[in-house]
Amino acid sequence: MIKNRLVMAPMLVGYGSSDGEVSPSMVDYYEARARGGVGIIIVEAACVNQEGLETYSQLRINHPRYISGLEKLSRSIKNYGCRAFIQIFHAGRQTSQLITGTQVVGPSPLACPMTREMPRQLSVAEIEKITDEFVSAAQYAAMAGFDGVEIHAAHGYLINQFLSPHSNQRQDEYGGSLENRMRFLLNIVRRIKKSLPQLILSVRLNIDDFVPGGLLPVESLVVCQELEKNGANLIHCSCGTYQSGLTSIEPASYPEGWRMYLAEQVKKTVNIPVVGGGMIRNPHMAEEVIASGQADFIFLGRSLMADPLWPVKARDGQEEDIRPCISCNNCFASNSRGMSVSCTVNPGWGTRENRPIHH
Repeated sequence: MIKNRLVMAPMLVGYGSSDGEVSPSMVDYYEARARGGVGIIIVEAACVNQEGLETYSQLRINHPRYISGLEKLSRSIKNYGCRAFIQIFHAGRQTSQLITGTQVVGPSPLACPMTREMPRQLSVAEIEKITDEFVSAAQYAAMAGFDGVEIHAAHGYLINQFLSPHSNQRQDEYGGSLENRMRFLLNIVRRIKKSLPQLILSVRLNIDDFVPGGLLPVESLVVCQELEKNGANLIHCSCGTYQSGLTSIEPASYPEGWRMYLAEQVKKTVNIPVVGGGMIRNPHMAEEVIASGQADFIFLGRSLMADPLWPVKARDGQEEDIRPCISCNNCFASNSRGMSVSCTVNPGWGTRENRPIHH
C-alpha cells in the first residue's frame, strides 16, 4: 500500500560525498521529506558507472561498497511509512570529460549543443555492458532495501539519447526505427524484471523532447505501451532536455499544471499507473488532476525543496501555511555550477530544523 498519491521527484542536490557515498546530510534531507508525509520518494539519480557521472558528488550504485550507505538512506525513508525508490542513471553525452575522466559517450558522435563535447559512439558490446550495469544497479538497490527503482529515460540523458532521433543516428540494431531506438531501454526493463520480479519498476520517460527532430508523443506513447508489455510497473511522465531549456526546468511564468496534458495522453494509452506533475503549486490543483483522471500520482519537485511539510499541511487543511516555491530556479543554478543545491525561500533546507515535530 502507498499512503497517498504524492511522489517526490528525483532531483540532484549535491549532498553526496566526492566518492559517491551517501552522506549524513543526504540522509537528513530525505528523512525530512519522508517525515513530511509524501507517499513515495524517488531518490535522486544514482550512477551505474564512472563514465555516466553528471556531477562530482553524484550518488553511485555501481559497486557493493555503496550498499551500506544506501541501506541507511532507504531505511530513513521507510521509517515514516513512505515507499523508497531510487533512480538509476547514465548521463551519456550530457556531461563533461572533466567529471568522468574520459571522453563522453553516446549513441552517435553528435555533440550536445549545450555541453559541446563530442561523444564517442558506443559499440554494441559497450551498450550490452551498460545494460548489465543497469541490472546490477537494480540488484544493489534491492539489497539496500529499496522498494523500487526508476530507470532514467528522460531529459536528454543516455537512454533518452538512444530513444530520440535527434541524438541517435545509428544504422545498426540500436538505431533507425523506433523499434531499434527503444531496444536499449526495453532490454534493461526485461532483464531487471526477470532478475528482480518483486521490485517495483518505474520508468521516467520524456513524452516530448521539445527539440527539433526529437522524441514526440506519437512515438513516446508507443514506447509506453511496450514498457507495459515488458514489465514496467509505473510510467513517470516528463519532458525536455538541456537543449529545450525552459520546458525542462520551468520559470514562474509557466502556468500551473501546463504539462499535465502529456500525462493525460499516457493515461489513455496504458493500464499501469501514471505519474504526472510539474508546476503543481497547490493541493487543490493536485486534487483536480487526480479527480479528472489525468494521472494516478502527482510528482512534486521544487515544491518539496521549498517546504518538506507540503503533504501534511495539505492533509491537515493548512494550505495557507505551505511555503510556496517561487520557481526562481536558484536550486537549478547552484546545481549547474557544481555546488550543493540551496533554496531561496527555505535557506535552512535539508537540515534537522526542517523536520516536523508535531505531526
